[in-house]
Amino acid sequence: MPNIASAIKRVRKSAVRREHNRSIKSELHTLDVTVQKLITEKKGDDARKAFVMFAKALDKAACKKVIHKNAAARKKSRIAQKINTLVAAK
Repeated sequence: MPNIASAIKRVRKSAVRREHNRSIKSELHTLDVTVQKLITEKKGDDARKAFVMFAKALDKAACKKVIHKNAAARKKSRIAQKINTLVAAK
């Protein structure tokens, strides 16, 4: 445990930020699972609607540097490919 006041404050701030980032990442994971589930159930229209929400959340998280911007782009790209092949198969 730090002894210097500024270091003590830094530990507190880090803990608060870590919890905030964890909640954002948890929400991203939930949205990802939802979209993946709709894709496996072959519900293209519902998957597209869920994907819009997922993409928006990814962009916000990348903007706030909770996740890397390239990671967000990669996830969006891969999900979009799956949805497009699902819709094209109909």
